[in-house]
Amino acid sequence: MKWLKAIRKTPKNKVTGRGPKKILDAIRRTPKDPLDEIALINDAMMEWRAAVDYFQQVTDPMMIDHAIFRINAAKCRYEYLVRCRKNAAGETGQA
Repeated sequence: MKWLKAIRKTPKNKVTGRGPKKILDAIRRTPKDPLDEIALINDAMMEWRAAVDYFQQVTDPMMIDHAIFRINAAKCRYEYLVRCRKNAAGETGQA
């Protein structure tokens, strides 16, 4: 919670006249383009596939650990983006 106190103490931006909390709230309220979200999901899926391909080509034991880490990270990112898309679609009633 120290970081939250630090953000609250941060002075307002001289250009926008807004503090960090108001800027973050404005970003959250900005409508997202569904095509951008789908592109992110596709990129994450390609990253996951690339990580699996990398794992299949690696022979050094240390690099195998690295490849497994990349697979897990890419999988988690993909699942997160899909979950966010489903939640957003459920809130707006879109498919």
